[in-house]
Amino acid sequence: MGKKVKFVVEDEDIASKEALWSLYERWCKAFGEELDHDEMLRRFDHFRNFVLDVHSANKKSIREGWSGRYEVNIFADGKIRELLGYCTADDLYELPYAKGAVVYGRARPFLLAQREETDDDKFKERN
Repeated sequence: MGKKVKFVVEDEDIASKEALWSLYERWCKAFGEELDHDEMLRRFDHFRNFVLDVHSANKKSIREGWSGRYEVNIFADGKIRELLGYCTADDLYELPYAKGAVVYGRARPFLLAQREETDDDKFKERN
């Protein structure tokens, strides 16, 4: 097992998009990620959102007097999703599918952006 990396995010690291990009470069170096510029661009939005969420949650935790804290780890750029081969429901809506397209996942196929008609819907139509 490798050495644990403590990666600290300060307020100035999230002050602007440029500061976040600099943080991303520092993160790559800290965790030994060797990504080309195009790959960094592709993963940056996920990294930015992850860092902002962690930072916000930690600030709230401090304000509320809670002891728990989140960390920015080696998976902050979304790599875990690629390694495990899954995506979240939010990711599906970002894919270039037409509304109503069938999306196949691990569980079962489902229609994107459409819900199945329920018995309640059928009842409402009749009455």
